[in-house]
Amino acid sequence: MPEFPGFCGPSYALESLNADAQMCKNWYPERSELGTGKSMWILNPTPGLQLFCDLGGSKTRGQVSINGRNFAVSDANFYEISAAGVKTLRNAAVPLSDDTFLCLFAVSATQILIASAGLVYLFTLATNVFQAIDPTKFDGNVGQVHYVDAFFIAVMLGKQKFQFSGILDGTAWDALDFDVVSVLPDNIIGSIADHRELVLLGGTKTTFYQNT
Repeated sequence: MPEFPGFCGPSYALESLNADAQMCKNWYPERSELGTGKSMWILNPTPGLQLFCDLGGSKTRGQVSINGRNFAVSDANFYEISAAGVKTLRNAAVPLSDDTFLCLFAVSATQILIASAGLVYLFTLATNVFQAIDPTKFDGNVGQVHYVDAFFIAVMLGKQKFQFSGILDGTAWDALDFDVVSVLPDNIIGSIADHRELVLLGGTKTTFYQNT
């Protein structure tokens, strides 16, 4: 019987599929340690998956965990998911604005701030109250949210501006609590909160902010 090098093995494809177009799905290769078997390699099936929780809807747009509690957004719904996989709808009275893209979260010890489709929502852990934040409190659509040094931060889409909340309070937003990023020549296109610093990225430059 002729040999087929690479017939039993991992996936590998060159740019030209005529040269090499191997594909291995739902199996993983294992090599014979002694090398004395009928074959040097065997294929084992991958472990199966078990359904934990079905959120329904067409797309899960984000997940976040805090203090042993787990939450997920599916379409316009904000669910809490128990350790047993039981879902509880937490925003029945206030549906999330759904643009089919990912939701972004900022989490403190007591609150979860959610940015979805340019709007901002807040969930309070102690009371399970879900509410929409008045969009007129922000100078435009909110693209990203963060939590740094007891302040929630909302980064505007298509601007050089970000706003910050009252201390430890995601419901308190003053129109005067903002900063304009003057060191960037272009608008903010991304942001990261890390090691108590807010990193703002423009198209050509990046700048760091720190609470001093």
